[in-house]
Amino acid sequence: MDKGKKKTKKVKVEEVEEDAKYKSSLTVRQCNMLEALEMNKGIVKDACRHAGVSRQTHYNWIDKYEDYKFHVEMVKDIVHDWAESKLHSRMEKDDTIAIIFYAKTQMKKRGYVEKSEVEYSGEMPTTIISWGGKEIKV
Repeated sequence: MDKGKKKTKKVKVEEVEEDAKYKSSLTVRQCNMLEALEMNKGIVKDACRHAGVSRQTHYNWIDKYEDYKFHVEMVKDIVHDWAESKLHSRMEKDDTIAIIFYAKTQMKKRGYVEKSEVEYSGEMPTTIISWGGKEIKV
């Protein structure tokens, strides 16, 4: 083995913890990072600090290992579910802003959409500018 190069050992998570969440061919460091990511609600900076992994390493793992990328997406889904449950809690308390937000983002098929309507009639005014000896209509 070359000096200065660290060999990362792939460890089956089952060997580390029998009922681990992330059962695959991830390394122990990757599993720790995923746990930290979930614990920190998907905030990468905080998760990296907690797991002792640099941000660049985390993003390199996402680019290089499909399995790791898949689990990062799973963590994002967990965080999204958590956020959605918080939104539902606010709606249950008759929070008007939460209800409006939900309607605008989740009930578009029922017509709850913000639209900007612009009406104009006739011709649009044009301006002629001179640029480098040429006249251009704008």
